[in-house]
Amino acid sequence: MSWVKATTVSLLIAHLAMWTGIAGAAHAQSFDAAVATLRTTEVYPGKNALFEAAVLKIIEATRQTAPDSGFATQVAAFGPGSTYYSLSFYDKFSDVKPEPLLAEAFGQEEAARIVAMFAESVKSTRVQAFIPRPDLSRPNELGDFEVVWTVVITVNPGMAAQYERYLEQLVEATEKVDSDRHWFAYAPSAGSANTFRIAIPMKWTDLDSSDMSIAERLTKAFGERKSQSIQESRRAAVAHVETLLTIRRPDLSYQPDTD
Repeated sequence: MSWVKATTVSLLIAHLAMWTGIAGAAHAQSFDAAVATLRTTEVYPGKNALFEAAVLKIIEATRQTAPDSGFATQVAAFGPGSTYYSLSFYDKFSDVKPEPLLAEAFGQEEAARIVAMFAESVKSTRVQAFIPRPDLSRPNELGDFEVVWTVVITVNPGMAAQYERYLEQLVEATEKVDSDRHWFAYAPSAGSANTFRIAIPMKWTDLDSSDMSIAERLTKAFGERKSQSIQESRRAAVAHVETLLTIRRPDLSYQPDTD
């Protein structure tokens, strides 16, 4: 791997690579992958256009130098729209490494200019790894989804196995009584501590639908007593829950299967 030699440029390239996380075997969508990386990027107020212009340069560089790579970008649906999420999937952990795409695609001078755009626009970046868990999910074909409703669950120390058992029972109940419900579950890995993520891709109109609640599903599938026991087990395992809604941004994503 040959990095840009100038010290200032190489430091900025490292910062940029941390955001994109593009490697030779990365995919934009692949729930069968070994690991998924999520980069959460906070952009300074008023710098969205600059940041997005830099991301478009990353897409161009990816097409030129790593066309089999990919990443999917989403942006927070509410608030100032300054939080971006970039998701990539990898076939093995050793593939999770940055590649110096900009210098190879554009040369050092243009690479430095693009990286400076990121440096000016990016306030902070956090990188987390998660393990896709089809066994804790009800995956389906993504189709042309518009938004993703994500539930972020932090479990108490030592309670991951108990929470996973709860998800297994929720999968079983949903398959029995509400089979139109689907989600993608991710278990913790490097940088994600005790955090699980449940992602539900959907259309905007799906937010208006009235679905059977989790408690109703469990009760209908298992009866009142077992349902209460399962829910109590979940409450004991979970320390904190937050939710977020993100908007799909295909214009800021690169998916080699469709481009």
